[in-house]
Amino acid sequence: MDHTERRLMCHAVFATVVGHRPASSVAHVKHRFTEYLRIQPSNVEVFSHLGGSFLVFFTRAEDRSIALAESRPPLRGLELKLIPWSWQVQASFAKMRFRARLCVEGIPHHAWNSDTTAILLSKGCLIDKVDNDSHSEKEATCLCVCVWTQDANKIPKSAYLHVVEREDISSPPRNFPELGITEPPSQRGPPGALLYNILIHHDQLWDFSPPKASGEPVFNYSSYSAISGLDSPVSFEDDIPRKSSFLWELGALDGSV
Repeated sequence: MDHTERRLMCHAVFATVVGHRPASSVAHVKHRFTEYLRIQPSNVEVFSHLGGSFLVFFTRAEDRSIALAESRPPLRGLELKLIPWSWQVQASFAKMRFRARLCVEGIPHHAWNSDTTAILLSKGCLIDKVDNDSHSEKEATCLCVCVWTQDANKIPKSAYLHVVEREDISSPPRNFPELGITEPPSQRGPPGALLYNILIHHDQLWDFSPPKASGEPVFNYSSYSAISGLDSPVSFEDDIPRKSSFLWELGALDGSV
């Protein structure tokens, strides 16, 4: 990703149609840029972007610099506002105020990694690290991870993991051309998948939200406890982060026992 970002920062701009906003196509925008910069069509690529804007990628960094020299270059009937490419453009900011330690039960050992866990969790979760420090025997049977999230209530308690079944290669084709024996290749049908039922146990939570004005302590309750179904000791609201611990059992959905 770093290499792609560096290329875009040096070669790409965002172009937004301004004024009366006439209908513009990728081909139209590209043609206007080749005219204005007097470059070959192969030296610029234009892609549609959100909100009716365009991502313009120049093969040569100097062409990008010339285009940006005028924030609104005269493109003969097409008024565009140009800004340098940035990963922050058209993105909204989300403060991830919750850090959770999760113990994921049921992942096959050949798939024990953070990428598998990311597939199981909601899109609003950011994997921080795999926590290999087992605090108990039951944790040793799980893949434990720490995640950041904007909304702790959206962390799932269970999920299904689909793993494509590997092709059986135990019996290679019997091909002996010198003996006149040739086995035709086997016909491949639709791929099969193995389905694993995964339990996601919510073990600990750190709440980095600003404290309430009252500063009153909360005893044996956390709004997050509704997820596990079990009350947990919570620190004073003025303590940042506020830490909660939860009880869970192997083989049981959180809150079902």
